[in-house]
Amino acid sequence: MKNEVIDEKEENKKEKFYMLSDRIVKKLFTNGSKASEDLLYLIISKVIKVPIENLKRDFKIMHPQIALNDKNINSEADLVYENDKIYISLEINYSDYKSLSKKNFSYVCCLYLRDLLPNSDYKNLKEVYSINIDGFDYFGQNKFIYESEMIEKNLLMPRNLGIHYIDINLEYLEKLGYNNITDELEKSLYIFVCNNKNILYELYEEGSFMREFLKEAEKLSYDLDELLYYDKKKLDQEMVYNNGKEDGIEQGIEQGIEQGKKSNSLEIAKKMLDANEPIDKIVNFTGLTKEEIKSLENK
Repeated sequence: MKNEVIDEKEENKKEKFYMLSDRIVKKLFTNGSKASEDLLYLIISKVIKVPIENLKRDFKIMHPQIALNDKNINSEADLVYENDKIYISLEINYSDYKSLSKKNFSYVCCLYLRDLLPNSDYKNLKEVYSINIDGFDYFGQNKFIYESEMIEKNLLMPRNLGIHYIDINLEYLEKLGYNNITDELEKSLYIFVCNNKNILYELYEEGSFMREFLKEAEKLSYDLDELLYYDKKKLDQEMVYNNGKEDGIEQGIEQGIEQGKKSNSLEIAKKMLDANEPIDKIVNFTGLTKEEIKSLENK
């Protein structure tokens, strides 16, 4: 009986939060439109408190396959961005389940360790922000945004590791109702919890980027098959393209991922060469050949 009640709640949520799907959000946020870009920058800017101008200037999208080690399975995040100081993992969490927190933490760990080289002094590790757009109230306190860090339990003092969790609670917006929304971020994210097209058109003014985003979202909903269809290969190709790996696009997802890993290995090798590490050590660490590494010395 309990399972039937849970299933019924999940079905109701599907009808309420039909837009809250990592497949749909990925398609919207990677379609290259200005409206999608503006919404994405707004979300990130508001939650990590970085000016939008800074994001537009130096942030770039990464391939979602974030692990450098082939043995790390299930390491494909939803959306990942970086600049020279920060990694951002944006996850769409439709519902809570037992291993969700561990899965998202594994993404944080993969990103945190990407710049860790042998004999490094840990000074160059980037900060990692895990932004979770949740279709549920993770802490059950009816707050819109929860911010978490690793802290000392009794003193409540942070460990300052550079790891930040932000949970955006969309259930809060549903309870709030559109008449009570005044905050810009709340207003922009309301599209993911409201199925009433008339309300959304009233909420988002003509000419605004959110009106354009709404129109793009509607195009996906015209055809149910298109709404639920997630072209993983196309997304991977777009990620590869945005990282300048055109060969990956032409060859498809598998070669795209390999190309991304190769690029990461070359980047690590350059850093190790700069640190005067022995070539044999670099070979063992990166998997590159001696010839590939030596070619970097002349660049």
